[in-house]
Amino acid sequence: MRLRPVRHTPAVLLGAIALGAAACGASHAQPPAPPVLPAAAVSYLPSAHHRLTAAGLAREIRRPALTAELSHWGFRAAAERSFQGESHRLTVVDSRTFQFSSPAGARSFVSFVRGHAAVYLGAYPTVRPFTSAGRTGWTFRAQSCACPGATPLWLAVARAGARVTWLEINGPDATVGTLQALAALAP
Repeated sequence: MRLRPVRHTPAVLLGAIALGAAACGASHAQPPAPPVLPAAAVSYLPSAHHRLTAAGLAREIRRPALTAELSHWGFRAAAERSFQGESHRLTVVDSRTFQFSSPAGARSFVSFVRGHAAVYLGAYPTVRPFTSAGRTGWTFRAQSCACPGATPLWLAVARAGARVTWLEINGPDATVGTLQALAALAP
């Protein structure tokens, strides 16, 4: 008895290829982007929302090693909503959320920011403990220049569980109270 070769129709072959591609893609899928401050929280400023990568975060502070450090800490995903525009209240608001695989990773990242505050904000920022909505971390106030019209820059970085909330504000109404009120709305 002689066996005949099996012939598949083009539809069967295309279906098998699509199924294989879907299975392959599923194993490398990115985790969903974590939530950030909603656009309505600072409705008077235009905003843009996008994902953040470990490599992009390392480039931001010109520290290539941060990519490996984030990986070691279990960095999974991050997102940002940045608000910017003309206003007599706030002119810049930057809301970021970082998701780690464990609370220890989130704690390591918050400690890293605390230890490298000058990299993010310039020399000699003022640092104080911060709590909001069950999160703990730090507030930083950048040194203001003596320029006419200079406005304060505040940053809060705090964690709860495996998630880190980052909130930066600048503008005429940038105070620790404003930072605290917006942080209460942030995830």
